Amino acid sequence: MKKATLLFSLCRLKTLSLLTVLLFYMQTSAQVPQVLKDISGLTTLHSQSTTGYTYKSFNGYLYFVADDGVTGFEIWKTNGTEAGTTLVKDINPGPTGITAVTPPIMVEMNGFLYFNANHPTYGQELWRTDGTEAGTTLVKDAVAGTTGIGPNNLFVINGTIYFTASMSATGVELWKSDGTAAGTVLLKDINPGGLASNPSNFTNVNGVLFFTALLRQTELNYGRVMEPLRVLLW
Repeated sequence: MKKATLLFSLCRLKTLSLLTVLLFYMQTSAQVPQVLKDISGLTTLHSQSTTGYTYKSFNGYLYFVADDGVTGFEIWKTNGTEAGTTLVKDINPGPTGITAVTPPIMVEMNGFLYFNANHPTYGQELWRTDGTEAGTTLVKDAVAGTTGIGPNNLFVINGTIYFTASMSATGVELWKSDGTAAGTVLLKDINPGGLASNPSNFTNVNGVLFFTALLRQTELNYGRVMEPLRVLLW
């Protein structure tokens, strides 16, 4: 098979009123889209969602999330051939897959892809992969139990991953990770206590992370305690 340029396309099954998503490629010579691999193999199950999931190029492969009808949504990779389109690791065995809470967001840092994944023991936590099954591991079980901290909005600056995560004591706040368990920590509880600041709009400006966050300040107004909500740039 010739070297292929990858693209993803939707095939509508009008007779079944169902959506089947197939992985396609286009040969540069013929410019004709062709099915690269039918991942699910079923007409009643779509293999990919078209919203909320990222595709990431890493070490000569394209990484994406797909459901083969057995493992649930998990991390897959492809080198542009049918034989080279494979499941990286079944992190959450069974049909649920890793997307129970937050769709995976993949970012590259220092030779690994980092992503959020749901696991039956750890819940939703930060994981990483070097592209092999053995090299796909949990970064840190940040909170005991099956809930996890739900990492989201992964963003890399200068060898550090910044992301949002939630604990009962803090709500959704800003975290960071250097790729190690010890280096994966809450950066700041912007809204002290369980009131989430919900950091968002991460932007890299000359190596500095800018973002917006919600800030509540307690005020005494006509004998009542008020908590006005402000959006601040950090």
